[in-house]
Amino acid sequence: MQVGLENGVRYPLAARHRGIDPWLFLDLRAARKWVLDNSDGMEVLNLFSYTGGIAAAAACGRAASVWNVHFSASAHEVGRASLKLNVGSAGECKCEWMKRDVLPTIRQLASTPTKDYRADRGGYANPHSRGGGQRGGRGSGGRSNGYGDERGGRSGGEQGRGGGEEKDLKAKQSDLVFLDPPTWSKSKHGAVDLVRDYQALFKPSLLATKEGGVVLATSNVSTVDCAEWVENLSNRNNARLPLR
Repeated sequence: MQVGLENGVRYPLAARHRGIDPWLFLDLRAARKWVLDNSDGMEVLNLFSYTGGIAAAAACGRAASVWNVHFSASAHEVGRASLKLNVGSAGECKCEWMKRDVLPTIRQLASTPTKDYRADRGGYANPHSRGGGQRGGRGSGGRSNGYGDERGGRSGGEQGRGGGEEKDLKAKQSDLVFLDPPTWSKSKHGAVDLVRDYQALFKPSLLATKEGGVVLATSNVSTVDCAEWVENLSNRNNARLPLR
């Protein structure tokens, strides 16, 4: 294992490992810098946390706590190693590593009803439509944030077979919700589809954010126009929070 240094934060790196993707995505460099500079005192919810790069940035930025949600225990191991590399800079940040499927987790934290959720279609049913929801489909131009034998992540596949404990969580809001979902993935709880139904993740993320808080959302699908993506998110922004 080698160690990389970015904006004063140390990250474990490996040229070869069991997964198919790098442990640190370069296109999230600006996001990690923003979190490092703006997370002081925040409670952070890190969804699809992969190897915990955002967690390390938040801890070094003096965040109060970080909940990291990802289905891969192997990815969490890398995240823990990252925090150990920054033990002198991470302050008193409390990090939780939750081996869970993001879909039920964010619905529970947001206190979002699940009875209308169509697990076979990856979205919430439209009460004015017979079919409701939208079928999950594979995007293009994305990537995978799966790790080891627990497949799935940014470019597709099914989430880890082991799954992890899915005990119900109490509703909880955070100051910062970081949302970096895969292009496409599927589990028993539904499908993640950035091309057709990003809103299904964005809406509960908003509900899990405190008043005055921030949702830092990303899309790694090169075929989706940025202006169109923001417009689609605006349609789910019932609270009319500023988007930029």
